[in-house]
Amino acid sequence: GQNVFYTLHHLFLTNFGIYLVIFDARHFLHDQQSSMEYLKFWLYTIKLHASDAPILIVGTFLDKIGRSGQLWQINNDMAHLVSRFLQVVPNEKDRLYFFPLDNKSGGGDEIRRIRQVVENVARHQPYVNCDVSIRWVRCLDVMLEKGKVQNWLSLDDGKDIAKGLGITSANEIDKMLSFFNNLGVIVHLTGTENLKSIITTQPQWLVDSFAKVIRDRKLHPYDETELEVLGLLDDVASLFECGLASRDLLEYLWDSHTDFLIDLMRESMLLSNWRFGKEKSYLIPSMIVKRAKDSGIVNPEKGYRCTFDFSEGILPVGVFERLVCLCVEESALIPESREPELYKAAACVYLGPNDFFVLSNSHEAIIGVDIEKGELAERVLSMMLTIMRKLKNELMGKELIFKVKVGKADSKGVPLEVARNRKLSPWFSVKAKERTLSVDLDSFLKCT
Repeated sequence: GQNVFYTLHHLFLTNFGIYLVIFDARHFLHDQQSSMEYLKFWLYTIKLHASDAPILIVGTFLDKIGRSGQLWQINNDMAHLVSRFLQVVPNEKDRLYFFPLDNKSGGGDEIRRIRQVVENVARHQPYVNCDVSIRWVRCLDVMLEKGKVQNWLSLDDGKDIAKGLGITSANEIDKMLSFFNNLGVIVHLTGTENLKSIITTQPQWLVDSFAKVIRDRKLHPYDETELEVLGLLDDVASLFECGLASRDLLEYLWDSHTDFLIDLMRESMLLSNWRFGKEKSYLIPSMIVKRAKDSGIVNPEKGYRCTFDFSEGILPVGVFERLVCLCVEESALIPESREPELYKAAACVYLGPNDFFVLSNSHEAIIGVDIEKGELAERVLSMMLTIMRKLKNELMGKELIFKVKVGKADSKGVPLEVARNRKLSPWFSVKAKERTLSVDLDSFLKCT
């Protein structure tokens, strides 16, 4: 689907699964670089969210590439990347990192062998071999059946079903819902009271709901006649042009599920409160289409620059957007801050009437922070480090790898630890203390 939904991976990628990464072997031979980037993205993404889950790599169109030398060429080319992932299940029979698949014959023997490997791997997974109460299984069946009509149940309804089957302990109900959530048969999140109150019995319903807001206007237009009658045409224009969704528009699109879906989008890095202007609105950075090159926003040619380099792994989709969301939240709480200038891969954020810094993601693996005034450097660096630690510790996990450098805008910069030890000005002062953000990150991630 759309790349923007990659930010939902944490909902659907768990350790309770076996993942197949499929690539086109023909394309690999003709464009190794893009094929390797594709494999790198998915291998690191799965490792990020499901570091213990087995992965099988499958190469299609065996019938088009031959069965000997070219297979070994592909295998040798991917060896350096794939060997870093202990999760990858090797093709022991062919002594390859991947399983070749013949499309012309419909898979045949190759499909059967892949299925056998998956079944064998599954038998050794702890969650497959753990004891599960028959009452739990019966409770799941009843919840899925009752949730067919509207795709979800209230937590209270789920508790009533459980109690009717003799599951009366609140602790046991929580464990049961967590287990089935990890298996992916339901979605039940606990970050906020609104999220906790809903048990989603059809995960696809969540994606469909988000697609009512995050969409290509040309491919999936709204019924503008109805929107005009409701007085929402300007709201739609604001969404598609500026990435700002009004509360009225979201209530029209989501009806009674608005609060739940707002919370879920906020937790999924897709949305934050927009505190500039009189009407209640929400910022959805992924909907911003304006490019910085078409505007007056530029990185300060003179000044200071901090970089977050993710090239040892990947920069997950949504990290830059979440940084923008949090920085905008912080800006709004500082008196007299001007409205941020927001673009597809850049943002100019104000900390007061005149002070500002520029966030940019012009390189696929690097987030840059440019600061014109030296007296802002320490403050902005502290803010960015606090946000990144929060993202790593509570959303992305330990597999999110990045290196930080600081320096002048026209230099390569020095590693963060070196700069800290040297008390490099203006990033660190002798009496430096970590600054406390105005915005409470816990409140932002768990806002009701």
